Amino acid sequence: MGYKHVLVAVDLSQSSQAVIEKAIMQADNSSSKLSFVYVDVDRIVMEAKEEQELERRLQELADKCLYPVNETMVVIG
Repeated sequence: MGYKHVLVAVDLSQSSQAVIEKAIMQADNSSSKLSFVYVDVDRIVMEAKEEQELERRLQELADKCLYPVNETMVVIG
């Protein structure tokens, strides 16, 4: 039984690419949705401009994937 949705936590570093590639393989094997999330656990508030920049960087990662990314999210707290 495969997954319905693969959620990948990325920190936007170079090492994120290896995690993304493994997640793509998993999602592809089960024809599941794929989403990216960036979580900043050290903050409770983030300026809108900074959040937009993080979202833009996540979307860039998604655009480079050879698998459709369902959603990108920036989460704080």
